[in-house]
Amino acid sequence: MLDELAGRCLLRPVPGGAPAPARYDLPGCLVPLLREDLAARVKPAEAGLARARMLERTVRQLRACRAETERDEPAARAWLAELPRGLRFGSRRAAREWLDSRLPVLRAAVRLAVDDGGLDTQARRLLSALARAVMAHRGEEASAAELYPLHQLALEVAERRGLVPEQAAAHLNLADLDAAAGRTEDALARYRSALAAAREAEEPFLTARSLESLGRVYQESGDWERAADWYGRALGLRLARGDAAEEARLYGRMATVHEHTGDRGETLRNLRAAAAAARRAGDRSLESGIRTRLAGTFDLLGDADAAAAQRAAARRLRGKAEQ
Repeated sequence: MLDELAGRCLLRPVPGGAPAPARYDLPGCLVPLLREDLAARVKPAEAGLARARMLERTVRQLRACRAETERDEPAARAWLAELPRGLRFGSRRAAREWLDSRLPVLRAAVRLAVDDGGLDTQARRLLSALARAVMAHRGEEASAAELYPLHQLALEVAERRGLVPEQAAAHLNLADLDAAAGRTEDALARYRSALAAAREAEEPFLTARSLESLGRVYQESGDWERAADWYGRALGLRLARGDAAEEARLYGRMATVHEHTGDRGETLRNLRAAAAAARRAGDRSLESGIRTRLAGTFDLLGDADAAAAQRAAARRLRGKAEQ
């Protein structure tokens, strides 16, 4: 039927030799006519339901596309096995080829769903599924150009719906991409927007993440004083929540900043605090790494005995971690 419609110039085959089944574009001149016909034949609620179902099917197919990258995990294999045959892919390569060939259509579907205004739930699910699929198949760095407009659309929906935590998350995602691309000022502005939204939503995790990200940008810019300030604020939230592993990581970041300023006393204090937090967290590998850093600091301070003791402790912890 599609071939016949194309033969009558009611559809236009997409050039480029797409894999079977063939794909077609609808000539723009037919769009208003078809919309008029749809309005005459189908009730608005029924048309909206059909669009929602189509978007949900696309979400499931995108999840299947991502799951192909996780076939080594039993849960992913079991989930894929329960899908209808029409939503499954034969291999990771087939899923990647489908994603690459359908990206223009998927982008258009997301844009239309966001513009509709009445399909925001499906639009949010589609945005998330598409972003995850692209990340899974392309990796973080290669996905940046594709992900940026998706996060912008997610922010648009979150602002329209007044979803403040999702606004914070979208700002964080955009800021991470700006920071990775070297757009430092844009990243700082985005992280501050994320921080404001996270505080408004009273989301401690997103607030701490925004504070730490601001510290990281200043650290990478060599602004050690501001980096220490933002890390300190993030650390205060982590301490209030009693998250020992996160405390250890942030104490380690603070130590790195003080190493660059030459304040070995503060470096030592923060590393000791990191080791104590790692001990509470029960992460022997993490504590071993911190004690190795402590040994290096003691070397710089000229305390060979303390350095040797820390290296011995690090070796014991590594041995226990490997058991």
